[in-house]
Amino acid sequence: MSAQTETFVIDLPGPRRKRSAKPKAAAKNKAAKRPKRKPTGARVYALKVEGERIRSQKQLREVFLSQRGDRRATLFVSSTATQLAPLVDVAHHEVGDLRLFVWEKLAPERREYLQTLFRTVVSPGGQLELLASDELAEVLSSDSRADLLVAGSVNRVEGVVVLYRGSLDRLAVPLGWFGRSSDVEPDFDDFEVTDYGQTVRFGGFEAATDAILYAFDAKFRSRMKQRQLELDDSLGGSVRRLRELRGLRRSDFAPLSSKAIARIERGEIKSPRAATLETIAKRVGVEPEQISTF
Repeated sequence: MSAQTETFVIDLPGPRRKRSAKPKAAAKNKAAKRPKRKPTGARVYALKVEGERIRSQKQLREVFLSQRGDRRATLFVSSTATQLAPLVDVAHHEVGDLRLFVWEKLAPERREYLQTLFRTVVSPGGQLELLASDELAEVLSSDSRADLLVAGSVNRVEGVVVLYRGSLDRLAVPLGWFGRSSDVEPDFDDFEVTDYGQTVRFGGFEAATDAILYAFDAKFRSRMKQRQLELDDSLGGSVRRLRELRGLRRSDFAPLSSKAIARIERGEIKSPRAATLETIAKRVGVEPEQISTF
């Protein structure tokens, strides 16, 4: 995964309601302990997202300004846009890599304003199809959210689907890429992101998020290849890990050639001769029988 996005969940109290005058008879119950109100609707899902809580207007402004100068991406999660009102007096500052997810539908003019505060703003409405709310909260809380999807929008005119990852990074994928190796024809008028951000569905056709990212994100593809190498439990995989651990090149195992070491690492030579293993072991500083334990 790319550098982890820091997450802040905005949990500001709502506007105070004026208390209506109460009959004197009710004054006796004034000291009675009232049960705390449970959050409802969008606020429930916003508070399910894991991250640092922002509980005051002053804290919101301080965090907002401090994160603008941070090189890392920062994700803000809010149940409503009204919670962002305290930022109006700092809206003129330069925008950093700040991303915002709002659980409520935004009016066009409010979205325009928020886009002066945040580089990316995602909320329900328009052509955007979002992951189910309970799954969405879980994806936004996940350490691997950058490798999962939370929303998408099909653009038939341009022939692409724009996908939003849990980090709110966007990815445009040509519609023609889907269904090329499948007997099921994608229905681009019936689109959704599902399965906790792991699947994109077009009618009866489904595509795994991993497959999409592998094809269109070079950094993701590099990480997956590295992970596959790390999980290689063959003798060749152990030789490669030991060589990299010691900072050696394939040409550093004379009298063995670079080509011979490469063939061993690729598994083309599954049972090297004892003399070969002794040469490798001596160069990396272990006993021959210990090579396969790395």
